[in-house]
Amino acid sequence: MARLVILTFLGLVGASWVWIFHGAPIHDINLWMLERQLTRADVYHPDESILLGRKSYLGPSVYGSRCIYATGEVRRSELDKDEIRRAYQAVVKNFPLQIYFTDESELPYEIPFGDWQSELGIAPYSDTAVYIVYVAKKHHYLGDQRCDD
Repeated sequence: MARLVILTFLGLVGASWVWIFHGAPIHDINLWMLERQLTRADVYHPDESILLGRKSYLGPSVYGSRCIYATGEVRRSELDKDEIRRAYQAVVKNFPLQIYFTDESELPYEIPFGDWQSELGIAPYSDTAVYIVYVAKKHHYLGDQRCDD
């Protein structure tokens, strides 16, 4: 019986240590599941588009007490925005896929494009559209410091 109490105590201390110094493991699991969901969706991209990089994000929401998970691809294409939107239209109907053009005035709160741009080394392209194809979800922050403003 004493061993069970000691093991339970050590398990709780270990779980608390992970929670405090790393964050809520459920957020990592949810982000991983979202990444797999996007991979399994087998999204059709226009032949004219070029993959610049894949990124995922786990962090705070500007609306507070929420954790944002986002994963997607940064792409560029010589097609115009309407042609790009039409290319993804069938996918968007069946899957929560979103498209954001990086030259639009306001970034969505779940996409830290400024960070992604520097990490991926994306240069501005004047003659092509740079856009992000992504999925995002929100969850309560559960005391996770990564999601707290």
